Amino acid sequence: MERSRWSGLWLPLLAGGCVLSVDESLTIHDPVDRIEIEVSAGDVSIRGVDGPVKLSGNFGGAGKEPEHSVSDGVLTVSYDCGLCGGRLTVDAPPETAVVVTTGAGDVSVDGMLARLDASLSGGSADVRDHGAGPVIVTADIGDVDASFVEPPDRVDVDVTTGFVEIEVPPEAYALDLRAPAGSTSVQGITDDPSSPFEITARTRAGSISVRGR
Repeated sequence: MERSRWSGLWLPLLAGGCVLSVDESLTIHDPVDRIEIEVSAGDVSIRGVDGPVKLSGNFGGAGKEPEHSVSDGVLTVSYDCGLCGGRLTVDAPPETAVVVTTGAGDVSVDGMLARLDASLSGGSADVRDHGAGPVIVTADIGDVDASFVEPPDRVDVDVTTGFVEIEVPPEAYALDLRAPAGSTSVQGITDDPSSPFEITARTRAGSISVRGR
């Protein structure tokens, strides 16, 4: 198991337990197959990049330092804060599976290929150039925008309030789209219930668009 402090500068504020972080960064040298991220407030950016996993971030407010550990190929990253914000950036090999949970903040995922599970309470999700996945996203308040470079095995998006836009390669997909208080739009792809590629999208207040790229 790897466990170490992040490098960088932490400046204590006068209020008890408050810190200001500047230019925090860390390289993970242990093998990582899966990354689990939990941030109570702040944006999370995940980028598919060859090489070791690298973490960087800038957070400030009433909270602790970001924490991480690696065990059995699973990297766990957490940041629990009060009145805070900022951004955590994770560079990881594209084939790494990712689980991310945020309380308040946006999530962006670019160039990843493996399974993605994202749960957002208040914020939007932007998934760009993803592989076969699968991709599962839930959001309370926020939009979900996802594009794929190959037909995804499974896409499952569940939004309480927000718009859903999904862009996939032209192919036949088994579609299940539900927007009781909005509209659904399908362009450039075929709806085939027997297809092995499944797209399920639900939004209680908003619209859904699925189109071929």
